Amino acid sequence: MMKIVGILVVCFITDVVPAESDYSNYYDEIAQASCTAMNSAGGWMYAVRRDCYGDGYRTCEVICQNPHMKKYDPQVAQRRMICINSLRVYENRPQFAHGTGYGKLGLKTYRYNTCIRKGCGPNYCCCRTF
Repeated sequence: MMKIVGILVVCFITDVVPAESDYSNYYDEIAQASCTAMNSAGGWMYAVRRDCYGDGYRTCEVICQNPHMKKYDPQVAQRRMICINSLRVYENRPQFAHGTGYGKLGLKTYRYNTCIRKGCGPNYCCCRTF
């Protein structure tokens, strides 16, 4: 009986407590947190993915002002949206388990301080709505 209870507890813990994150793409989490931290004016913030190849000639300024994008959130559908910045969240960076990786370079981002950069560079637009 004790063996069965132990197995049930292990199954419960592994099913309820995620290893790292509930999201499947932690780049989105990094971008959302970074964009929110840069917003000093208040309002809703969105880290909008930007495809370097498909959106290469569309700036974040243009992407954030796209009226079709706002339909995905009815709370902001009738509000104005602007770009406040753009980011590059680098892929394929080292990930360290908790308690390891001290003194090593890990995750990497670049802040462009502009919304009008074209071509490959920013892979997230920081869009604020108010």
